[in-house]
Amino acid sequence: MPMLNIHHRTTYSFRKNVSLSQHRLMLRPREGRELKLLSHEISISPEAELT
Repeated sequence: MPMLNIHHRTTYSFRKNVSLSQHRLMLRPREGRELKLLSHEISISPEAELT
């Protein structure tokens, strides 16, 4: 089974200051015997609570 490293970056830019509210990001590999998630890491700036 080949191993893949996937890196994704999402950046938001606004002209004026905005207030931040709750965001939902759901990451999940496609269902199947062929795929297995070995590890994951997420970093957020500014710091935020992750559940």
